[in-house]
Amino acid sequence: MALHWQYNDEFSFEEGESADDRLFFDQEQADDACKKLCDEFFTSSPQEFEPCWPAYDVDPDTATWDDLRSAGFPDPFYVKELST
Repeated sequence: MALHWQYNDEFSFEEGESADDRLFFDQEQADDACKKLCDEFFTSSPQEFEPCWPAYDVDPDTATWDDLRSAGFPDPFYVKELST
């Protein structure tokens, strides 16, 4: 699953989610693919992404992704079991 991000001239905020177009029958493969997507997302700095800083108890000037994630920033991609 992928979170959708919108930007409103001040900050980026989460707005909805969507399923990836790939289906994995192996949990380890799904986790590896998800980790790769998350790692790609986190290559830019949080300052470039401009999250809603007031939503997190971090210093906007020095915060790292680890700081934001510890303060509750969600992973941009996650594995979800398909159900029928």
